[in-house]
Amino acid sequence: MEKQIKVGEMVFVKVGKMAGTYAVVSSVQDKFVYLRHLVTNIEFRCKIGDVA
Repeated sequence: MEKQIKVGEMVFVKVGKMAGTYAVVSSVQDKFVYLRHLVTNIEFRCKIGDVA
């Protein structure tokens, strides 16, 4: 079972163009998690398995 990801939680992005950075969860839908980057405030999404 994967850990629960809550809105507003800070997570570490493991893959993709934002890999190696931290972001705040803005919403979770199905298998995707929508994130807002901490420094640049860019919103992006990735798969739930790609964040820790």
